[in-house]
Amino acid sequence: MAANNVDYNGPGVWNIADGQRNIDLDGSIGTADDSGTLSQTFDTIAGQSYLVTFQLSGNPAGGPLVKQVQVSASDSSQTFDYDIQTILPTNLPFDITYEQEEFPFTAVNSSTTLSFASLTYLTGDTGFGPIIDNVSVSAVPEPASMSVVTVAGFGLGLRRRRVKQII
Repeated sequence: MAANNVDYNGPGVWNIADGQRNIDLDGSIGTADDSGTLSQTFDTIAGQSYLVTFQLSGNPAGGPLVKQVQVSASDSSQTFDYDIQTILPTNLPFDITYEQEEFPFTAVNSSTTLSFASLTYLTGDTGFGPIIDNVSVSAVPEPASMSVVTVAGFGLGLRRRRVKQII
């Protein structure tokens, strides 16, 4: 896993979606030129479809109100937004909420790099970015009718579904 300008937070700062930690993609030591990024490379099968699921929130301690993160893998990318107006930053730990997001992609190689990059730094606000947690990648199973054709036509067995926990 590679990270640049991110904060790895425990439950003393705010509530966690899953496990013990989450990641604020705008680190507290960066500047407006330092986009927070997190990436990990893992084995994939070229041509196989995958689904990334993750929990998204936003650091309510500072602006902007809408936090943005760009997720990319293979030849695909998508921007996700989280509006922090529902979070009231009155006492620590903040009681933040999460939205589950999904990002589909198709692998083009035997390994794929999944990346999360904050777009919030573009506003000039630093240290208050999108928060991600509970990231996982699953191979999308083939439809049943395609599996039958595959088994009959090529003598291949069904692939079992694999889930990789990233964060």
